[in-house]
Amino acid sequence: MKFMTSGRLILLVVMAGALTASPTTDISGKWTAETFMEAGGASLPVPTTFTFKVDGGKLTGSMKSSSGTFEIEDGKVEGDITTFSIVINGAKMLYDGKISEEGIDFIVRVYDRDRSDQFVATRVSE
Repeated sequence: MKFMTSGRLILLVVMAGALTASPTTDISGKWTAETFMEAGGASLPVPTTFTFKVDGGKLTGSMKSSSGTFEIEDGKVEGDITTFSIVINGAKMLYDGKISEEGIDFIVRVYDRDRSDQFVATRVSE
């Protein structure tokens, strides 16, 4: 009976640790990508740098491209998913990313418009 109680205790401790483990993936740091910009009916590649800071599940930081530097708004990271928005020239861009070892696969949509693009961001080694 004592062995059974110890086994249950160990199982409970392991389960409690799994439940309290942080579900957030830390993507803090610099990431680069080739995003896209509409110009004259064409989708042109734009070198872009993201700087992320994760605190708990909150994501802050910025995006820098040839159009300027823009602050991340409404950012969060939950497990291997990140979401945030950026306002560029009055247009709100919504970013949804799936984090993996290879990078972050993003889908970016323009709020209130029927348009989206996909790109992959990769971590910059520091």
